[in-house]
Amino acid sequence: MLNWPEVLVPGEKQVTCHPVTGSTLNSVYRLTGRNFSWFLKTTPAAGYSGQFSGEAAGLKAIEETHTLRVPRVIGLGTVPEPYLLMEWFDQVMPSGEFWDHFARGLAGLHRTTNPQFGYPVQTWCGNIPMDNRFSETWTDFYFHRRLEPEFRFCRDSGLFSPSDAGLFTQFSRWFLSEPRFPVEAPSLIHGDLWSGNFLCSDGQDPVLIDPAVYFGHREIDLGMALLFGGFPRNFFQSYHREWNLEDDWEFRIPLSQLYHLLLHVRLFGGSYRDQVLGVLRRYVQGR
Repeated sequence: MLNWPEVLVPGEKQVTCHPVTGSTLNSVYRLTGRNFSWFLKTTPAAGYSGQFSGEAAGLKAIEETHTLRVPRVIGLGTVPEPYLLMEWFDQVMPSGEFWDHFARGLAGLHRTTNPQFGYPVQTWCGNIPMDNRFSETWTDFYFHRRLEPEFRFCRDSGLFSPSDAGLFTQFSRWFLSEPRFPVEAPSLIHGDLWSGNFLCSDGQDPVLIDPAVYFGHREIDLGMALLFGGFPRNFFQSYHREWNLEDDWEFRIPLSQLYHLLLHVRLFGGSYRDQVLGVLRRYVQGR
């Protein structure tokens, strides 16, 4: 292992560096000195394409909204290997008004808008780069920048069969025939808001981590929050009170989750294939 204290704080005495759990994609450590506690993410240089710079850009974008806390970026570099150095947060179990605070902050984040869907720099969902080229409509962006490229990648990798591709073609005709989401201004979204991508600080503040930001439809964050559990009912109730969703938003939850399900097919193989096909059939068959 590299001597990261010597790399990052040369000459500083009594700095400890310990591996921590929480990432399957990178090596992660806690660096602790006399006056600081930092979180370090590193990855081998081979194959690195800039995901840490995308993450840092996302953290800065969220920080500038003054809605929810994020780790402060302390350092970003590629020598001796790519790394991202951030503020460390001690974690506790949520209690009290945490979920209400979280929901209201998320609604505030979503009120940060943009004329078009997309983002000016490339961001990443995990280790997968996202196509953030701008589009005028959510229908165009979600299909051509998210759903279709991921389905095509999985199909070309042998993860979907020709009959699966036929079902996706039927779904495509349905999805593109009219707007399937409420027409709203593009919202700044976290982009990967599952239960592993937030912390509860020791001051009971929600802290967002590992963002995959872009200007998208806010229902994507709400759908992702429901995909793997971890968000209680009162979180969604508080969000609705702050900024109500359309009455039929629950019908669109699988549609909001479809991009991330496709990413999971790509990352983990066929175990998620049936879920994707179930979503496609649901909308093609009108159920």
